[in-house]
Amino acid sequence: MLTCAECKKEIVGTVYKTKSRKRYHTECFGKLVDKAETANQKKAKSFKNKEWDSLVKYICSLYGLEEITYVINKQIEDFVNHWGYTYVGIQQALCYFHEMEGNNASEKATIGIVPYCYDDAMKFFELADKANEANEGFVREEKIVTVKVRPQNRKLPYVMNIEDI
Repeated sequence: MLTCAECKKEIVGTVYKTKSRKRYHTECFGKLVDKAETANQKKAKSFKNKEWDSLVKYICSLYGLEEITYVINKQIEDFVNHWGYTYVGIQQALCYFHEMEGNNASEKATIGIVPYCYDDAMKFFELADKANEANEGFVREEKIVTVKVRPQNRKLPYVMNIEDI
């Protein structure tokens, strides 16, 4: 007798789905897949929202804004949808351009510089991550070594004078 792992009812006939050695009615399996997809979408959305919030906070602090403008919002949407950039990548590009290269934020608060410095920023942060990984195991220890030096023999050798002979 076969029972469904989801609803615990008997499976009648030969039509059922199997996953991880568990058997499900076709309808129950569909519900299980839908639950998994919605859970994954919620996780992705919350992760995306954290990245978005971080980017917005960074832009506001960079340009001294209370909230981002419509122009900046539109630029972010274009960068993500058309250029394939990520929120973290946009933030890193802005950080690279303004903080690492020392360029001042202009009075016109836009992020139009991102496409021009995005690739350089990605290379920079990739190399920085590699350097951090390489230096992770490095432990700086200072050892104090005491070296004792014997005093030199300061006696002058006896030199014979011609008069002594």
